[in-house]
Amino acid sequence: MPENLDQDAKNRLWEHGFHEDTMFSERLNFFLVFEGILIAVVGQLYSQSTRNVFVVKATIVFGLLTTLIWWYVQIQQKIILEDLMERSREAIPEYLVTIERRNKRRLPIRVIPLLAYGIPGLVVAFWSVLLLFL
Repeated sequence: MPENLDQDAKNRLWEHGFHEDTMFSERLNFFLVFEGILIAVVGQLYSQSTRNVFVVKATIVFGLLTTLIWWYVQIQQKIILEDLMERSREAIPEYLVTIERRNKRRLPIRVIPLLAYGIPGLVVAFWSVLLLFL
């Protein structure tokens, strides 16, 4: 059901969508950097000649739990972002035109689900494999 919004409300809707998109990307960037540093820490701990296997495994479990939290947060952010995108399509005609034009040349897999499910899922798989084979 299309919303009848005045121009100010449309601008606020657009700004809200822009903010949520930025938050989605910033969280993704933060967690990727954090996970990369954590992987480097695990590599450093593992490469020590007098390694403490408990500390290495505890760090891996910490990485796995952090990734699961990140995955949950990204999925929630994806839901909010997609809702705002749908509202924007309904309320802002120019946005709808852009989406329709983009859909004519779109790849079969959408980017936002890949970033919300795919990347955290791969990192969960990485931590799980590392934990199993250590």
